[in-house]
Amino acid sequence: MSAPAENASSREAGAAEESSPSLAALLLDPSFWADWASVVGLIGLVIVFGIAQPVFLSVANLQALLLAAAILVVLSIGQTFVVATAGIDLSLAAAVMLGAIILGLVDAAGYGIFLACVLALAATSAVGFLNGVLITAGRIPDFVVTLGTLSGVTGLGLILSGGEPIMVGSTFLLRLASGSFGPFGYPVWVAISAVLVAHIALYHTRFGVHLLATGGQVES
Repeated sequence: MSAPAENASSREAGAAEESSPSLAALLLDPSFWADWASVVGLIGLVIVFGIAQPVFLSVANLQALLLAAAILVVLSIGQTFVVATAGIDLSLAAAVMLGAIILGLVDAAGYGIFLACVLALAATSAVGFLNGVLITAGRIPDFVVTLGTLSGVTGLGLILSGGEPIMVGSTFLLRLASGSFGPFGYPVWVAISAVLVAHIALYHTRFGVHLLATGGQVES
């Protein structure tokens, strides 16, 4: 082999080594842990619980865990968009509670589940709109605003419900909550769909680019 060919081969080998760092170098890289710490932690928890209690990895238990996590996944998507703008929303749980109470009250009053869902969404959206107005127009820190609305909306929910549970007898919601398609329940499929839509919106649309840019340079 000629000298130029050998030099070209060495350069290619060197470039390959630089482009694929060793496992040790990867584990010592802070940016790796910034991106993958939650995934590694989740895998570690699954391994630990699976060893401690073999039934943890059973199909039935994993399906139950996914079903229980579905609502949290959907809620975390909304929080992800807030965090992407370098903000925080402490009133999320209170807004969900208010929406659930309004849904139950409207359905119990006999107005139908469709109107109940619309009014519940309107109520939760109103909480978010109020937060946005106070933060942007009032120039109040988001932590303070959402902490205040957390208390206020929680109190409003307790007043509306009287501190009593509200039963919802909608067969549609019952079927949506307890039904399944394939290996997963409907809530899991809803969560998966929401994650895909949110991923596309955040990383593959102009809206998502602007949102991430806002979080990267809030003062501008």
